[in-house]
Amino acid sequence: FFSGIFAGLVFLFRYPQGALLAAICVYIIMKRKGNKKRERKYVYLKEAFRKIVIVLAGFLIILLPILILNYAKYDKEIFLPFIEAGKHQGNIVHKISNPVYNLFFYMIELVRQNPLLIFGFIGILLFYKDWKKYANSRKMIVVMAFGLPFLYYTFIINKQLRFSIEFLPYISILAGFGLYETFNKIKSKKILKLI
Repeated sequence: FFSGIFAGLVFLFRYPQGALLAAICVYIIMKRKGNKKRERKYVYLKEAFRKIVIVLAGFLIILLPILILNYAKYDKEIFLPFIEAGKHQGNIVHKISNPVYNLFFYMIELVRQNPLLIFGFIGILLFYKDWKKYANSRKMIVVMAFGLPFLYYTFIINKQLRFSIEFLPYISILAGFGLYETFNKIKSKKILKLI
């Protein structure tokens, strides 16, 4: 419930952060407890659906006053501010012509700003390499909270480094994970103690 409330608050500050709500819901669907073979699928899905409804209830408690205000202010057009804000993603002023640089813009620019963030991308690769190990862990929500806004901003035309503020905290957390796992693989105990 509180996850939904906080996702709603974040959404009000930056609409694309609604991807966090999607990340939470997908995480709930993917996370399983207990023995997967014995667990009946419909029982699991019923429980996941119940949890998602609770998260959405928290989200709607925050969003409902804004929708009511929009209904009153914009002549019954409750989604008008969201639609108008969505037009900003097609702003061609910040379009990048080179297709390769366009695709890897945020990855290149973030690493250029802070070279240690390369470990964040290494962390994602290590995460997916050991998918079964981390699939039910809390690291999954961090990867998804990073991945959904990152993919959204990667595929829109308007490219500005300031948009990376939405996924920068998550890639920083993943950089710590990537750094730890990298030095863990080479068994450097002195460096692991420092980390």
